[in-house]
Amino acid sequence: MSEKILSVKDLVVSFKTDRGIVHAVRGVSFDLYKGETLCIVGESGSGKSVTNKAIIGISSANAIIENGQIIYEGEDLVKVSEEEFHRIRGKKIGMIFQDPLSALNPTMRVGKQIMEATLINKNILKKYYEELISKELCEYRNAISSATFDNRKYEEEIKKNKEIVENLKKLEKKELTLEKKIIIFTNKINSLSTTSLNSKDELVKDKKTDKLSVKLSELKNELVETRQDITNIKNDIKKDISLTKKKLENDININDAKIKSIENSIPSLETELKRNIATNQIQKLQKLNGEFSALIEKYAVFTGDFYEFFKIRKIDLKKLTKVNDTLLKSQLPLLKKDLSIRKKEAKKLTKIHKKELIEKKDKELNELKVKLDALKLQLKEYESSLDENKLALIKGVILSNKKKEKLIAKLNNKYKEVNLSKVSKDNKLELDEIPDSKYKQLFEEIRNVEKEIKLIHEEFLKNTKISKFEAKRMALKVMKEVGIPLPERRFRQYPFEFSGGMRQRIVIAIALIANPDILICDEPTTALDVTIQAQILDLINDLKKKRGLSCIFITHDLGVVAHMADRVAVMYAGKIVEYGTVDEIFFEPKHPYTWALLSSIPDINSKEKLESIPGTPPDMLYPPVGDAFALRSKYALDIDFKYEPPFFKVSDTHYAATWLLHKDAPVVAMPKIVEERIKNAKKLDEEMGYGKE
Repeated sequence: MSEKILSVKDLVVSFKTDRGIVHAVRGVSFDLYKGETLCIVGESGSGKSVTNKAIIGISSANAIIENGQIIYEGEDLVKVSEEEFHRIRGKKIGMIFQDPLSALNPTMRVGKQIMEATLINKNILKKYYEELISKELCEYRNAISSATFDNRKYEEEIKKNKEIVENLKKLEKKELTLEKKIIIFTNKINSLSTTSLNSKDELVKDKKTDKLSVKLSELKNELVETRQDITNIKNDIKKDISLTKKKLENDININDAKIKSIENSIPSLETELKRNIATNQIQKLQKLNGEFSALIEKYAVFTGDFYEFFKIRKIDLKKLTKVNDTLLKSQLPLLKKDLSIRKKEAKKLTKIHKKELIEKKDKELNELKVKLDALKLQLKEYESSLDENKLALIKGVILSNKKKEKLIAKLNNKYKEVNLSKVSKDNKLELDEIPDSKYKQLFEEIRNVEKEIKLIHEEFLKNTKISKFEAKRMALKVMKEVGIPLPERRFRQYPFEFSGGMRQRIVIAIALIANPDILICDEPTTALDVTIQAQILDLINDLKKKRGLSCIFITHDLGVVAHMADRVAVMYAGKIVEYGTVDEIFFEPKHPYTWALLSSIPDINSKEKLESIPGTPPDMLYPPVGDAFALRSKYALDIDFKYEPPFFKVSDTHYAATWLLHKDAPVVAMPKIVEERIKNAKKLDEEMGYGKE
């Protein structure tokens, strides 16, 4: 297995809306390895894009990351500061968006949009300085961001728990009120039934009895509904307790990591006071871990006193917040001091680096200037030996050649697409020979030295700042790399002057200009026709191989998955329900949802009728109990409606979350239509020679 470059662990993302909390991503975990393409496939609304927006830190304002980690280069991207994300987003993790028209600014030329990322970071010496202080600066910013994130998460949980308690109390109070009313109405009906009256009054009594009976029936129905609401809330609380256990285990792991970090820093701390502060921090964290372990045991044998649970959890969360604040207050001065020391060192190192670059440039320039002066002196002496007519002829040829060189450069660059044929046909643009061999030799030597001087200046600028010229050169290079013809002309055009496929190539160029490690492709072919889709997919595959990129490819098209993927994660209702290699998902699918997706793909070789997936995805305001796909699956078992299935291991690389893989589950055969498609695909593979050495 190659190097792991990104790891997503138990990610939970929700959205606050006017209707309530939408549970978009519910515990997603996956790893991305260097040089591979991981395809995330599923219907619209399954949580694919939300997951990847969380990775790149562009979640919407109403998004809440409730739980989980996104580990990249040893950092948890869930908790890093926005300033730290500026160092990562675009530069290390790039993204291609699904709609190239809305991704581009319609009022700005495409060349300027491609250059923008380069010019923002044009000061290379500043970048050199920032890289020197990045470790200490990240630790300082991330300490604040991490504590703020955790405290905000705890506050949200306290607020949510308070709302649950208030709602539960309200419903329980309503339940008691309804029970009392039912008793009162029952007594009234019984009282009327035992009263003997004359025939006229009997009719009045019967009407009253009927009225009371209707009201009693309504109250009983309302009581049943109220009790069901109470049961639902209590079931949710039980789920919360299970989730709380996970959170506590996560808190213990976080504290263990903090303890390890502090222990590692103790030997390098300068004073005894700092060592004592660090030791005190460790003791507090260890004590807290002991309390958390006791709570986990208590929750494991929880009997049902929900109010006691929320009371304990609130104390627990308040304590966590206090410990976070205490640790932050004690850590910040140390981190700030380390950052201040590193900044001073970095400024010195940057000055030294700049001085070395200047000295190198000056040394090389001085040597070349001496050589140039000597050659110019030789040329001047040689000119004095020539008669005036011959010298005038030579000067005329040189002047004429200069004009032709300028014109050729103009035609070959600015108007390349229009005048290439003119350049090749017009003989007058051919450079004339200097009619003196010694003069020609000296003249060419001088020009070569002048070119070397120019290159040294350019090299110095490259190491200190990126000029507009260099940014344009880089932009033209990447435009050519992504297959945009006549880049010199296209550079000055606006997005509306491009076709859909070309606009997508521009978006890819913008994503690649900073040479990222990871490329997230969010359905980049959705708005394109089939032939252009194939071109874009081939382009992304070629760029991936050429640049050694790791890709996360989001799509709902299994044809795209087959073309792009090394591994596949199938998502449904905010969860990964199956993942494995591309061959395992296509040739050995195990989850009914994966079967349904494969059944809905057109296949010209299959005689089976094309199937659609019945029903619609669940409303994620109210996530379903058990397997989210059960309501739409004809293979659902009774247990699917009660309990959420865990991941069952199919092979070392293949897992599926379905109760059909449980050892006690009935044997359910794969749908005939899926078997037919797999058979056809394998046959095609054999005919095409795939898999043969």
